[in-house]
Formats: sequence, structure tokens, C-alpha cells
Amino acid sequence: MNVLMINFPAEGHINPTLGIVKALINRGDSVHYVTTKEFKERIEGLGANVYLHPNHLEGITPQKMASIHEFMQFHLKTFL
Repeated sequence: MNVLMINFPAEGHINPTLGIVKALINRGDSVHYVTTKEFKERIEGLGANVYLHPNHLEGITPQKMASIHEFMQFHLKTFL
């Protein structure tokens, strides 16, 4: 079976999926994971095929957002 995984590029989102990825690969499935360069090596190390997309969150912190409106606009841009 081919399995596609697309996840939010953050430790708390990626880490919980690593055991699932490993279990799928161990049972013979082909896992294709879309992520950012920060997680590429870790996921490839499990045996998954990794496809990179840009990390729109790089360098962004809540302190850099001028308002909740700006934060929501940014969130929607990176989410969709």
C-alpha cells in the first residue's frame, strides 16, 4: 500500500507520526512524507520517501506578529 503523510512542520506534530511511519514501513507499505528540510533526515532514516516543501514558519515567532489579525492571515496562508 502507498501511504501519503502531510504534516505541520513542528516537533510536536512530526514526532508522534514517526512510530506510525516505522510500523507502516515494517509491514511493507511505501510511505511518502511531505515535510520541510528540518525533518528530512529523520524521516528518511525510517525508510520513508521524503518530499520537501518550503518552511513558511522559518524565523517567525509570535513576538514578530504585529497583531492577531496578522497572525491569522499568516496562519491561513501556511495552512491552505
